Amino acid sequence: MGSIGSTGRVEVGHRLRPNGEGPRGNASTGAANVSGGQVSNAARVVAGMRAGFRNCYNRALAQNPDVEGRIALSIRVGPGGEVQGVSAAPSGNLPDSVVSCVKARAQAAQFDPPQGGLAVIQVPVTFVKQ
Repeated sequence: MGSIGSTGRVEVGHRLRPNGEGPRGNASTGAANVSGGQVSNAARVVAGMRAGFRNCYNRALAQNPDVEGRIALSIRVGPGGEVQGVSAAPSGNLPDSVVSCVKARAQAAQFDPPQGGLAVIQVPVTFVKQ
């Protein structure tokens, strides 16, 4: 169980940073592998998702400082560049809340229309504490 120190903060199994925050995490994405049609801005859009993925992870770290893992994302991009669907294969000890948050962030993305009409973008996402 946690204890309340003189600052009034609850410490639950981990040390607080000097500014009072718990552990922070990082979300890194590997190279986006595109199959089907070519998506000219795939790398840029995926890179733009990293901050959102990191926020998903940091919320989970606030609840459990031992959370780490990976998600293999598969993003189906329709003819207009819209995301038609997202699937995720998690590994490690990531809670469902991280997986659903990451999927929602990916679902909200907008890509350039793929050459050939449709594309699937595979994105490896790794979550580690800093």
